[in-house]
Amino acid sequence: MAENVEFKAKYDEAKDEITKLRAELRNRIEELEKARIDTAVENTRRNVENVRRDAVNAELKARVAKLEEGKELVMKLGRESGRRSLRKWKLFHHKQVSVDKRVHRKENQKKQREKFIQEVSEGAVTKVTPDNSIPLVSSQKESDSSTNCSNIIDESGSNSLDVCLEKTVEMGTPAFSLLYEKLCDAVILADRATQEIIFCYCQFGKALIQRRGEIASEKQVDLESNTVSRILNTDVKAQLPAGTSDALLRKRIEQAKKLYTLFNAIGMDKIKRIHSFSADSISKMTYEDIQYIIDNMSFDYSIHIETQLCEPSSQSDNKNSYLSHITHITSSNAPTESQVPNESAMKKLDTKVEVVLPIIIQLR
Repeated sequence: MAENVEFKAKYDEAKDEITKLRAELRNRIEELEKARIDTAVENTRRNVENVRRDAVNAELKARVAKLEEGKELVMKLGRESGRRSLRKWKLFHHKQVSVDKRVHRKENQKKQREKFIQEVSEGAVTKVTPDNSIPLVSSQKESDSSTNCSNIIDESGSNSLDVCLEKTVEMGTPAFSLLYEKLCDAVILADRATQEIIFCYCQFGKALIQRRGEIASEKQVDLESNTVSRILNTDVKAQLPAGTSDALLRKRIEQAKKLYTLFNAIGMDKIKRIHSFSADSISKMTYEDIQYIIDNMSFDYSIHIETQLCEPSSQSDNKNSYLSHITHITSSNAPTESQVPNESAMKKLDTKVEVVLPIIIQLR
């Protein structure tokens, strides 16, 4: 009986202990559950924070990338802007230089035109002999002496000029006087040769224009058409030496056209006053320059002087037959006072004078 009581007491004690342990276990489980929930909440919060931070980081990275791109773009635009500015400056500088060159060229052209007008208006006319041949500008004695010197200079030897001077002294003629006269003669002959070249160009130009008119009339086409130019070039080249190039022919035709246009308008007699201009320098003038000279020359009619400056050989006559058939409109009556340049000039020019109206060629 006593054992049962003791067992019951131990049982009750064990039962109370179990109840106490259960209560503690329950509390512990509740604490653990609460801790788990808190941990889950904290983890969720941290996950949200991490997501937000990732988004912020991504945004910051995107902004940094844009800033880098913007920096590159700004630098590129800066370089391009600098290059554009440099190009603009170079272009402006080039244009300014071009403008300055054009202004300088126009000033030179104007000076050349004014110089030409002054020369042909006031220049001394080279003396024309009755037979229109190149004038003899020194006496026979001086010519013989000059010829002797020329022959000696042509000979081989470094002291040929000294020999010429010695012979000049032996002949009893002052060396400087004779040499200076020879120099003056050469200058006059050079002027005469230049005038002869210009006159030949004018003859060639007139023949070309007349032939162009004939072709246009035959073909019933415009005077300035390509067909007329092609036929004319073919006709002319067929009569020229075989070695004549197309480029040279075109150059000669253009020069002849310009020179004839100019002197046909201002008067062929003005050729006699040309001293400082060559045929090439005149032909380099533009049609605007030529028209300016024509407009600013004071005259009523052109006085055309028939000369033999460019008298072709018989062989040239055979090759260029139509060039020698230059038709002049000769006045059957004596020219009026206004048509004659001046009385003294007519006395000097013992040549056939013919009065024609100036033909102004349409300038292209």
